[in-house]
Amino acid sequence: MISKFLSKDEEDHIEKNERGVATVAEEVMKKPFTRNRL
Repeated sequence: MISKFLSKDEEDHIEKNERGVATVAEEVMKKPFTRNRL
């Protein structure tokens, strides 16, 4: 999935970060759009 140069730990860390970002994006999409959203 991710670059084979990364260690397993780094890969897991990135995967968790990507999942976290996706979760935040979903939460933002559920709320009405606001001017101060990132």
